[in-house]
Amino acid sequence: MSFLKTIKNWYYISLKVKSRLLIGRPVLVMMYHRINNSVGEKLTGLSVDISNFEKHLLFYKNNFQILRLEEEWTSLKKTGLVITFDDGYADNIINALPLLEKYQLPATIFVTTLNIDSKDEFWWDRLVFDYSNCKESFYVPKQNNAILKSNRSYTFLTDFVHALRNEEKEEWFLAFEKINNISFSHREEFR
Repeated sequence: MSFLKTIKNWYYISLKVKSRLLIGRPVLVMMYHRINNSVGEKLTGLSVDISNFEKHLLFYKNNFQILRLEEEWTSLKKTGLVITFDDGYADNIINALPLLEKYQLPATIFVTTLNIDSKDEFWWDRLVFDYSNCKESFYVPKQNNAILKSNRSYTFLTDFVHALRNEEKEEWFLAFEKINNISFSHREEFR
């Protein structure tokens, strides 16, 4: 190893030691969205299948001090880890909770309130479904020309739908599904 690399390595080691002495051990926050085998969201990457999630939990339990979000994060014996879920999907309770209970690990679920007491899905889940079920060449409401999937159209659609007001989104989806012959119905695992 060169002299310069040796100095660089010692420098980084000294930064870690200084950080540990002054600040303490780090705490990692793991953020999940979906724990589900059937979702297959290749476009958004928001889903972890159940068996992989269980492997994650075993790894965490064996290698970290698992913390609750609200508890004190000082005086750690190991690197800390907090498990969180964004959006509050039904599969967090159906699929993740039994595994969290099995390994006695705490987690925090942040619930998005827009769709509480409804069977509606989040717009991004519906867009993934519609996009996955339309042909390579498809139509968008109020546009005369067909759009090709191969032209990065998913990114375009995501930006477009995201900019719509919530009440406009449902109208847009109904029109999109109609002109592209897509049969959509709300899915329980997406609540």
